[in-house]
Amino acid sequence: MTGGILAGSGLSDCVQSGADDCLPGFGAFLILFGAGVVGVVVVTVWLSMATVASIDIVRSDGEASRKMLWSVAVWGLPIVGVLLWRWRDKQCSNSASRLSLVSPEGPPRDL
Repeated sequence: MTGGILAGSGLSDCVQSGADDCLPGFGAFLILFGAGVVGVVVVTVWLSMATVASIDIVRSDGEASRKMLWSVAVWGLPIVGVLLWRWRDKQCSNSASRLSLVSPEGPPRDL
């Protein structure tokens, strides 16, 4: 008879009665729900980062085979491939900026 009374009462009555599990299965639900939310967030972040990196790869200068290899790395290695591409892009821009300090036309002239 106690189970029927607790079923109609609130959660605080269940806790006060000393029952071991007032909401059977709720803990498993919270774990699965939390894992689902985290999974959706991770997949969303990966898809957005991989899409942006793919657009960046297509717009970059280079051979088609290297672009294809980078695309496979970005989509095949979630997050890590994107980070490698960004690191490579940063390394290339640093070397390009060092090379562009000297103009092929010589020093600037006053007109």
